Amino acid sequence: MAPLKKGSQAAKDYMSRIRAIKQTGTSNKEIDAKKQALPVGKRKSQYGGGTYYEYRANRSDKGVLLGIEDNNLQLLKKDILKDLEYSSKQIIIYENIISIAKYGVQINKEPKVKLKIQKQLKVINDYTSEMKEHVKQLKKLI
Repeated sequence: MAPLKKGSQAAKDYMSRIRAIKQTGTSNKEIDAKKQALPVGKRKSQYGGGTYYEYRANRSDKGVLLGIEDNNLQLLKKDILKDLEYSSKQIIIYENIISIAKYGVQINKEPKVKLKIQKQLKVINDYTSEMKEHVKQLKKLI
């Protein structure tokens, strides 16, 4: 193959194929992780309207997009932690309600009121045990 003349269309085509394979350059991974990648190649400048070529590895759709999956996992983990914190607080609240209700059963002398409090106490106990199981499952996910 004869050497290509610098600046010729053939030279530009040849170099664009080389660069597409090579994937050179660096970028800000945090910012790029939030953006959908475009293929390597010609771009139009957003501000000046000029033409430029993009060759950075994480701005093309060769391989995995950097950070996209990690970002979703981070968001999911954050949601799980919020749910875990909320559930733990709910358990504490319901345990306090249970202790108050038990005291109410002890001091109350009317059988109908005692029965009503005991039914409510059973529902709260069941709910608290479900919440504890929920917290165990959330801790496994983290």
